Amino acid sequence: MLFFLLLSGSTAFAGRPDSLQAVARNTSLPDSSRFESWFKLEEIFRDDLPRAFSWMDEAEVHAKKVKDDKMLFQVLERKYYLYLRNNKFSEAFRLTQQMIELGESMKNNSIIAKSYSHRGNIFRNLNLLGKAADNEKEAVKYYMLTDNTHDKAYHTYLLGFYLFNNEQYKEALPNFQAAYDMHMAAKHDAGSLAESAGWIGNSYSGLKDYEKALSWRYKSLSYAMETKDNFTIAEAYRYMGNVYRKKGDFDGALVNYEKSFELFELSGNKGRSGLVLYFLAEQYAAKKEFKKAADKLNKVLEPANKFAEELLVKELGYKLAGTVYKEVGEPLKSVEYLQKYVALVDSSQRTQAADQLVEQQMKADFAREEQKMKAEQDAREVQVAQDKKSDALLRNIFLGGLIICFIAAIAVYRGYNAKKRSNRILRRQKSIIEEKNKEITDSINYAKHIQSSILPPEDLVYEYLKECFVLFKPKDIVSGDFYWVERSGDRVLFAAVDCTGHGVPGAMMSVLGNSALNTVVGKDASLTPDTILNHLNDAVQEVFSHKYLGSSIQDGMDMAICSLDRNKMKLRYAGARNPLCVVRGEELIELKGDKQAIAARQEEECKPFTGHEIEVKKGDCIYIFSDGYGDQFGGLKGKKFKYAQLKALFKNIALKPMYQQKQLLEKTLEEWRGNLEQVDDILVLGVRV
Repeated sequence: MLFFLLLSGSTAFAGRPDSLQAVARNTSLPDSSRFESWFKLEEIFRDDLPRAFSWMDEAEVHAKKVKDDKMLFQVLERKYYLYLRNNKFSEAFRLTQQMIELGESMKNNSIIAKSYSHRGNIFRNLNLLGKAADNEKEAVKYYMLTDNTHDKAYHTYLLGFYLFNNEQYKEALPNFQAAYDMHMAAKHDAGSLAESAGWIGNSYSGLKDYEKALSWRYKSLSYAMETKDNFTIAEAYRYMGNVYRKKGDFDGALVNYEKSFELFELSGNKGRSGLVLYFLAEQYAAKKEFKKAADKLNKVLEPANKFAEELLVKELGYKLAGTVYKEVGEPLKSVEYLQKYVALVDSSQRTQAADQLVEQQMKADFAREEQKMKAEQDAREVQVAQDKKSDALLRNIFLGGLIICFIAAIAVYRGYNAKKRSNRILRRQKSIIEEKNKEITDSINYAKHIQSSILPPEDLVYEYLKECFVLFKPKDIVSGDFYWVERSGDRVLFAAVDCTGHGVPGAMMSVLGNSALNTVVGKDASLTPDTILNHLNDAVQEVFSHKYLGSSIQDGMDMAICSLDRNKMKLRYAGARNPLCVVRGEELIELKGDKQAIAARQEEECKPFTGHEIEVKKGDCIYIFSDGYGDQFGGLKGKKFKYAQLKALFKNIALKPMYQQKQLLEKTLEEWRGNLEQVDDILVLGVRV
């Protein structure tokens, strides 16, 4: 009975990670059921990159174990899309090389073609359309060796699309024509014919041959009519209007845009209908019919039109509105929209400048990776050539080598007997050392298991804190840092704690600290953060006072603890040395902790900890952390990262999604550290209100 329940787990328990995990790891089930569960787990955790990859790693290991190359390709393909979604282009590029090599080993032209097409998609995302076209050309070459007429036609069309968008209209045209011919020969659906015929028309329009462009656009429209799909027909009319607009035929453009607008409205596509409204306003303005232009612009720019939020249409619409409203005698409106236009352009330029810097950096990183892979490929080819030359030489010296080896073997044998006795002794000693090392390592690994069990599970952290991330990087197997989360009514309590030291001593303190924290809050969950620190300080001192009275032990904890009430939008905080940062827009608010630790023993009497309370706003990002990140050595001069640089980093990343913030913190840290050793445990906890 259990077998059949697990067998059906991939469908009956879809969406339940625990059930899917049970199916995926049940070795008695068919591979098809296990792979289906791995894939569904990847889909569930797609926004949590490490967890998604962990499931795909398991699937990849199993696919290799059972030698299922087709399934292995599917796993690699899913990893490729995960990398692509997270802008990890270098990693995605390396995967396409694995996919190509896998397809070549399978002698599967479809897989090779698909892999080259995936590589082209990476270049498209980097806006390197020339290289995207080069790789799509390779994909088409292999697709032509298959029997799939749809793939042949589609990827020939896609090659044309890359060339067209790279403004290579003359080179794009024959590819669109070839795709159209293949669709015709295979009697594909009218939608495919409408698409390919339309892009032939667009290519002629790009070449300024407007008569041929209109001829093919009319042909595309006739195919679109056959589909009886309002959206497809509306698109055909819109592109027809574009040709007339470029030709300077305002009336022809208006007729087609009006029909396009009506059909987009019928199809319910407000985005496209808003775009066409702008085109209509533009054409009426060109004809000096400013009242009609104003009528269309009113609909484009009205607050209820969500499409007006699109930057391009807002920018162009504001600019056009400045001219149109002036002409119809509404100067105040004209000035208002011109001011909006100037403000939007200024904001857009700043955003574009920042995006261009990021894009340039990504392109530079990717170019280095691509060059590195090319060098590796060249080295492999050189090695193959050298191996061929070496084979001939080896054949010539093989017999001579046998004779030399025979003579040498006699000498080695005599020496072997002499060394055998001493090696036996060394092996015994080595075995004892290895056994001791294994016992120590096993103990520390088990300590890691114990320490991990005290940390709140990821699911619980996300449930309590909603939008958040935890960057936790122990220096050794076990850590002196730990994070803590608890809920009390409408409040969520969370803390980042840094115990004295790292490794085993730090881990022992972290277990003690976590236990004391749970005990204090367990007795009274309504306590404020500063009161919790006071009770926690008393508890830690009590543990050590009777055993180490008069000793020099100064072990303790630095920490930041917060209480967040989202209903009242209140944040309370108290800190033992460790601060709190809140980023609101471009402003960073810093609250500093008291200059004293939660200490096992202090020379002077501990003062009460200070409580802070601030009002938070939706979108604020809260950060608490240990000192490991700021103390990490690195950079060109091998200096510390420093707290000031960490605060600047928080301001730069605060507007990004939380999972992406964690990735940027990790990437910045790794680039700063370079080849230097990690000096301390690292913990950063981020929460968005």
